Amino acid sequence: MALKTKPWDPAEYLETDEDIRLFMQAAMEEGTEEDIVFALKTALRAKGMLQLEKETGIAREKLINPKAFTDEICHALGCRLTAA
Repeated sequence: MALKTKPWDPAEYLETDEDIRLFMQAAMEEGTEEDIVFALKTALRAKGMLQLEKETGIAREKLINPKAFTDEICHALGCRLTAA
């Protein structure tokens, strides 16, 4: 019998704003630029694009653009932008 697998999606495990905040924090502290973009897109999926669109007033097309990552989006994800 063949083993059946499915792709692992970390967004399924980001259930709270705190989970998302810690996930984003780890990516920003330890990750590469690609890791941060992946974490952002994962966090957006975990929170729900429609929910974020309603909370921020930013169109979905702009939400998925990492260059459009604003303080409003960050706040909606339970994070805040800071520099160390």
